[in-house]
Amino acid sequence: MKKKNKKKTKRNGRYLMLLFCLLMGAACGFSIRAVMDTIFKTSWSEKEYIYLLALTVIAVYIALMTQIFLHEAGHFIFGRLTGYRFLSFHIGTCIWVKVYGHLMYMKTPGLRTSAQCLMSPPPMKDGKMPFVLYHLGGSIMNMVCGIFAFWGYYSYREVSFLAVSFLIMGIMGVGTALLNGVPMRFGTVDNDGYNALLLSQSPSALYALWTQMKGNEMLTKGYQFKDLPSEWFVFPEEEELKNSIMTDMAIFCESYLMDIHRFDKAAEMIDKLETMDTAIDKMQRAFLTCDRLYCALILDQDKEIVERLVTKRLLKFFEWKYQNLSVFRTLHIYNLFCKNDEVKARMTELLFELNADIYPYISDVESEMELIELAGAKFKESRPPGE
Repeated sequence: MKKKNKKKTKRNGRYLMLLFCLLMGAACGFSIRAVMDTIFKTSWSEKEYIYLLALTVIAVYIALMTQIFLHEAGHFIFGRLTGYRFLSFHIGTCIWVKVYGHLMYMKTPGLRTSAQCLMSPPPMKDGKMPFVLYHLGGSIMNMVCGIFAFWGYYSYREVSFLAVSFLIMGIMGVGTALLNGVPMRFGTVDNDGYNALLLSQSPSALYALWTQMKGNEMLTKGYQFKDLPSEWFVFPEEEELKNSIMTDMAIFCESYLMDIHRFDKAAEMIDKLETMDTAIDKMQRAFLTCDRLYCALILDQDKEIVERLVTKRLLKFFEWKYQNLSVFRTLHIYNLFCKNDEVKARMTELLFELNADIYPYISDVESEMELIELAGAKFKESRPPGE
């Protein structure tokens, strides 16, 4: 019954997100039609409706990408105003990262998120740090830009192209602000407003957030997980894992175990998370499965465990995230121990090295390379003498 309720909650969250997006798209379509009717004519042919639909889709996409950029910029601006320091900013494959005090621009396809602004938090004082403006900064920026866009529409409503552009940007801005700012849960994903509300009520969640952000600062500077203070890695209580901040903390702990090569403990932790009611999303679950498969193979665990992990869904994930370093590392050990194919494993290793050259975080490269070398050494040891 508990599992059924969990699935139902996640499904309802996804439906809510889909409904919200459909409403924004519909609002854009009807708005374009209304503007065009006012400017040009009231009767439309079937061909003109198709053009209108195509225009709506393109305009919504451009507006959405713009609002995503503005959202992350909002986190940066309000973060700086409240004492946070810049670490990196990325959208799509483009990333700006601060390395040894210098801002560097890179293009890399192997990042885990589509857009993110990473910042280092100010020191905690009496168990507190500023978080409201930082978390709601993205929504504030979307709302402000949306309101300005509506003003632009009102000012230039006689000019068709500008009127349509401003109107769609305004709808997407206000819609994105509400989608992220009003406390809501979309399946296992908590929006910024929900996280801000949680942080105001939970000192443990606030400390977990500070720890993760401080850890990201150290990782950006080139430190690996194993170099960070061990007292930072405290696995949350099961009841706390129903929100995304504490779930991220659990994954933070699992990453530490992988980096210090405690594969038995990492496997145990991943298996434990699988049995719990958590806020782990599909992407996080897929990366955890990569780690679990690596642990199973490096520990010579039962064949049944490996077969349970290597599913069609995982193989599709490998194809989707093929340029991610963790996927390369998992494919490398998979080709060695499951396929017994040294040629494919070597090709995967070479592709890893090529992508490592354009990857912004040196600590990730070093950690994953260590795991690849460990798998290679173990495979050689397992071969009969003379082969």
